[in-house]
Amino acid sequence: MSSPRKRSGQKESMEKGPGRASGGRTRAKEPMRSLDTERDLRSVTQEMYRLLVENANQGIVVIQDGMIKYLNPKAAEVTGWPRQELISKPFADIVHPDDRSTVAENHQRRMGGEGKLQAYAFRIVDKQGRVKWLEDHGVDIEWEGKPAGLDSLTDITKRKMAETQIQRAHHIQSVLNRLLQLSLEALSLEEMLRRIIDRIVSIPWLAVESKGGIFLVEEESEVLVLKAQRGLPQSLQGICARVPFGRCLCGRAAQSGEIEFADHIDERHQNQYEGISAHGHYCVPIVASDKRVLGVINLYLKEGHRRDERETQFLCAVANVLVGIIERQRAEEMLRETTRQLEIEQEALERKNVALGEILSRIDGEKNTLKQQILANVEQAIIPTILRLKKSSRPFQHRIFDMLEKDLREIVSPFLGTLETNYTKLSPRELEVCRLIKNGMTSKEIAGALNLSLWTVYKHRDQIRRKLGLIDGGDNLQTFLRSL
Repeated sequence: MSSPRKRSGQKESMEKGPGRASGGRTRAKEPMRSLDTERDLRSVTQEMYRLLVENANQGIVVIQDGMIKYLNPKAAEVTGWPRQELISKPFADIVHPDDRSTVAENHQRRMGGEGKLQAYAFRIVDKQGRVKWLEDHGVDIEWEGKPAGLDSLTDITKRKMAETQIQRAHHIQSVLNRLLQLSLEALSLEEMLRRIIDRIVSIPWLAVESKGGIFLVEEESEVLVLKAQRGLPQSLQGICARVPFGRCLCGRAAQSGEIEFADHIDERHQNQYEGISAHGHYCVPIVASDKRVLGVINLYLKEGHRRDERETQFLCAVANVLVGIIERQRAEEMLRETTRQLEIEQEALERKNVALGEILSRIDGEKNTLKQQILANVEQAIIPTILRLKKSSRPFQHRIFDMLEKDLREIVSPFLGTLETNYTKLSPRELEVCRLIKNGMTSKEIAGALNLSLWTVYKHRDQIRRKLGLIDGGDNLQTFLRSL
């Protein structure tokens, strides 16, 4: 039984030929083959990892001892620098100066053993000098046997710009609302302008220095007058107290109605003084809807500041708010002045009314005196004459002299005036009949005196009673007329 097995074993050995020896060698080389396989696998893994990193849609940077050791193509795109220029370059060189301390601190904390830190944002400056925002997700690794940082970088510039625009829009609206609230407070125009310039130069995101001024145009002139300022040297306040249109930057802005911008002191700076420091300007005209220039806002900038359209748009919005404030204040001042003038005129009119009243009172006194004189003349001169004529006349003429005496007395009495004033509906003929009735004449006598028919006299009496309100027939007409 063993022989077949042996033969079988021999056959197996033979079939394998040198396999016995090679089988022994195979056993000797098994560790080497395992190592080769591991190397191959590691090589394949590294190649796959390299391809993954190289083609990643995320910027990946390896930083060791502050130097850039590796970056993938996306990192070059994100940072805005060619790969070959960043390899072995200090990473801090591309970080914005204001953010370098933050980036260095986070890197040191991670290398100090804190491991993966919370993502944070910082700014870099690309090769073209543009500022970009990156978000960093970093971990610590080993690179060539030494500690290093693996940073995953994402370009969040657009997101940051959108956030900044939203924040700025909110802040702009808050500032404009505050300026409008100021316009409702009981302040003088100059005090209001002082508060406004203080608020403008204190805005954190507006790249202006903490000094500036607001000029207003005097009425019917082309001269700017400094009404409010903050931080201006005393000597400059004197020089710029009054600035004609066309002179210096402010005068140019007033003359053209357009913003004058300067990033340094140039030939347009005509108003200069000893010890003047380097600076720039925004000079923003305050233009009304009818194109009248009401004034100029003058703000100081650091030398070299670039004109920013977002800043100019905001300053134009402030200028538009100032238009409403200035026009309202001037309208209110004009109204106060008009009211004051009306009060003066009213006082003068009241004094004239008092004087006129005194004159009318004096005239009334003179009229009464004249009336008394006329009455005295009638009583003392005319009536006695009539009485003498009556004595020397015939009896049938006595009635005429009696009538003449009564008429004279009626002339100087207020009867007809009172009757005509209180009963305006009475006709002239009815007034005449009233006078005769009051003097005691009968209807027949009245008809004869006025050459009227008796029926006409009766009709007049009825009309008079109706117009005088004596329609019930209870009052005697002659008694009523004598009571007036």
